[in-house]
Amino acid sequence: MPQRNVVSWTAIVAGYVRNGDMCNAKEVFDKMPDRSAMAFTAMISGYCKIGQVGLAREVFDSMGSRDLGSWGAMIAGYAQNWCCEEAIELFYKMRNRGVRANEIAMVGVVSAASKIGKPEVSDSVSEYLEKPRTLYEH
Repeated sequence: MPQRNVVSWTAIVAGYVRNGDMCNAKEVFDKMPDRSAMAFTAMISGYCKIGQVGLAREVFDSMGSRDLGSWGAMIAGYAQNWCCEEAIELFYKMRNRGVRANEIAMVGVVSAASKIGKPEVSDSVSEYLEKPRTLYEH
């Protein structure tokens, strides 16, 4: 077998996560010499799927640099697990850091706001969406 690289390690982690095997996913993740943002995001999503949002947040907090996928996965994971205040708080933290939210983060925060009856959050998200983007924002 060719030597493993970050892509192959990440694929193994993602495969275990997809199959709901978080024990083996964590074992491989912990052995990774270099961790990709995709591997972190897979672990966050996997833990959220099994209701382990605390472990998901530990993975999220351990990231050196977060990308849109990791922010979105954590916000959506909170919302899916009825940790709605945490989802909203993390969304605002993301915005305050100047990170432009993706669709996953948007759906997560709106879902969280609707679950706990906070229409003002949805209004804030609508205003955020209406702001013009610069050429370099995706």
